[in-house]
Amino acid sequence: MELLTQLSEYSQSGCYPMHMPGHKRNPDFLKLPDPVTLDITEIHGFDNLHAAEGVLKDAMERAAALWGARGSYFLVNGSSSGILDALSAALPVGGTVAMDRAAHKSAYHAAELRALTPHYLSRPVDPETGVHGSLTPAEVERVLTEHPDAGAVFVTSPTYEGVVSDIRAIADVAHAHGALLIVDEAHGAHLGFSPAFPKSAVTEGADVVIQSLHKTLPTFTQSAILHICSERVDSGRIAKFLSYYQTTSPSYLLMAGMDTCVSLLRERGDELFAAYEARLRRFRAQMEGLAHIGLLTGDSPVTWGFDPGKLYFSLRNTTLTGEAFGRMLREEFCIEPEMTTADGCLCMTSIADTDEGFDRLADAVLAIDARLAVAPSRETPVLPDLPIAVCTPAEAAECPTEAVSLVEAAGRIAGEFIWAYPPDIPLLVPGERMDGALISTLVALQRSGVRLHSDSEGLPERVRVIGK
Repeated sequence: MELLTQLSEYSQSGCYPMHMPGHKRNPDFLKLPDPVTLDITEIHGFDNLHAAEGVLKDAMERAAALWGARGSYFLVNGSSSGILDALSAALPVGGTVAMDRAAHKSAYHAAELRALTPHYLSRPVDPETGVHGSLTPAEVERVLTEHPDAGAVFVTSPTYEGVVSDIRAIADVAHAHGALLIVDEAHGAHLGFSPAFPKSAVTEGADVVIQSLHKTLPTFTQSAILHICSERVDSGRIAKFLSYYQTTSPSYLLMAGMDTCVSLLRERGDELFAAYEARLRRFRAQMEGLAHIGLLTGDSPVTWGFDPGKLYFSLRNTTLTGEAFGRMLREEFCIEPEMTTADGCLCMTSIADTDEGFDRLADAVLAIDARLAVAPSRETPVLPDLPIAVCTPAEAAECPTEAVSLVEAAGRIAGEFIWAYPPDIPLLVPGERMDGALISTLVALQRSGVRLHSDSEGLPERVRVIGK
């Protein structure tokens, strides 16, 4: 079946999208004429994204004013290009970065491409849900004190599950050590538009903030933005590296969608977020009737802040895995979730969701919960301590590798990334030593239904390690 045919049939299936993109296939939020009539290149009068001085410059200035940034750049290659750009611009080749271990793999790719040495920032884990908590200023202080040559701190906030860190305090620590603060706010483009949500890192002291507009706002997939938020940032280097990591033929459809989204938020933001907040409040009130399934609230001693728009259902106290729960939503209730984990399931919401969509999800979760009996405690995969890094990702990339079974990989040095998609956060980074605990966790994750990936896609049979 051709892709267009399959997309058309799926759009008529009635399956409700509890996943990105944030327009939720709701035509009321992204009205554009026939895309064929709008698809152009950089013809006269339509500016150049890489040297904007006309209509695109004006559009990006409107975006900067909306979020309160000093300057903003449209990203047509998603947040990944913005993360690559920010780390490349902030640090010299061979530089050092204090990096959130819960970073998207594009940050690790930047470390490899620019021969950076990452020193990882660790997060506490909520014992009730197994979800990583907020990154603490004390942890940032520890790593920067141990590695005073770090020129940048890279933080993910909010996380996929909606956990927000104290960016203001982390910025103070980073700046006291002479380091830039780069925040991957891919999942938080909607933050700061309502008191019901945490503030955006753009206004909380970060130097560079990258947002995926398409994740939580009504824009087309692949639409993102990079904000320069302080005078510490060399905007010339930002612009230079954006020309490296972005196409020279940017889509005017994507850029028009972003500008349309900015206009929507300027004109109707207060109204739309008030309605969104009311829907979320009503939904969470309905979930108070759950007997077995848990719903993440952010009310945890390891969580500083929380995005209530992320609906993460914990299955830890049930006999269901996250994958089984997600399959039930899909097959029985025609609801497509964003992500399933070993013992959880994430549904993503936005201002474009409808009352009917929230009600369908509430009815489905309550119905599934009512079928469940009191479940005995079950073993769930727990990530072990961070593996020991024997060499940097860049050094590992230059080493010859061989494919071995997971059992044979014990004690060997990883020659490729291993991750789950989503959320695209590496469980193993090239250059790290694989021990028995890590291998046992990888096996347990696969048995629970989590789909693991590697660069060579040899899992579950094989993994590439650095040759002897």
